[in-house]
Amino acid sequence: MSMMRRIGVAWIALLAVMAHSGCDQAKSLVGGKSGTPGRTVALPGGKISPELESQIERDGEGVRFRRDLVFPSSVSSWIQMTVDYDDVKVVESSAFGREVRTLRHRKVTEVLYRKRPGQLEMTLERMGVQQGAEEVVDGEAASAQPRSPLVGKGIEFALYEKGWGLRRGAGPIEFEKEVWADTLEDRVPQILISCGAHPRVQWFSSRRSWKPGDRITLTGSNLKILDPFDVSGRVVLVFEGVESVGGHPCGVFSVSGEYETRGKVSPDGWRSNVEVSVTSGKIWASLLHPVVLAEDLDTILSEVSWQGKKKAEPIRKYQGRVKVKTSLNWQPEE
Repeated sequence: MSMMRRIGVAWIALLAVMAHSGCDQAKSLVGGKSGTPGRTVALPGGKISPELESQIERDGEGVRFRRDLVFPSSVSSWIQMTVDYDDVKVVESSAFGREVRTLRHRKVTEVLYRKRPGQLEMTLERMGVQQGAEEVVDGEAASAQPRSPLVGKGIEFALYEKGWGLRRGAGPIEFEKEVWADTLEDRVPQILISCGAHPRVQWFSSRRSWKPGDRITLTGSNLKILDPFDVSGRVVLVFEGVESVGGHPCGVFSVSGEYETRGKVSPDGWRSNVEVSVTSGKIWASLLHPVVLAEDLDTILSEVSWQGKKKAEPIRKYQGRVKVKTSLNWQPEE
């Protein structure tokens, strides 16, 4: 059996597991622990580390975003993302037909990334809804089920001559990892930026000083300050001041506007095209490196999602109010 055929068979098996997860598996996915040593949520607020405080660049006008510091070549980044669905309508189309649901729950995703020169390790530590959450299917309440069988598993990418790909060991082929890697490998450059392992390609000018009330309008490629994927739209940022995220000094901006992202990928390989209207929110951007360390956004979104590189069933369409909070526990390892 050829490699491509075996991967295709593994794809079918993986999708079947995702579609028919049982109660025992659901408990294991939702019940994953967080807050273990090295895996704590880096919350905004508190004191800035004295060592990092001394590196903030200030002048008579305000603070500047530094661009002169060498970006660390090795980074550890533990990310927690919580997504609150507030009566969000979901329409799913698949070979089994069409299903309409309403989501009223919180989904939590936690991923550990470790980047070294030429390699990226990622472990999906948690991805599921909180215990006791419910969703409404055809007008009746039902227990909300987690979606990914990959929780607790890790994958490692290496940079080869042709680009990023799965790093294979000397042992037998692990089909699950082959399939998982296939869904992510062409998006590794954007994943590196999202997790803070690579600097944002667009960032704030190091020549401009910021004081509370200053604003900037992001359009075109400048939107990659917010999102490293294929993004377009118009967003206004208003500077609010300086605040710590896990001891790291950040410039805080309020956020409003609309943008669209295409081909965004989740840690378990789902892709989406998303139209977002930000009704209110904030971001925390590092004052020392081109990294966004926290986001708190209240949005109205319209999203189309599918598994893998090519748009194919099952296809899910989401529409409604969604609150997204993301935090990075970001540590250089040099």
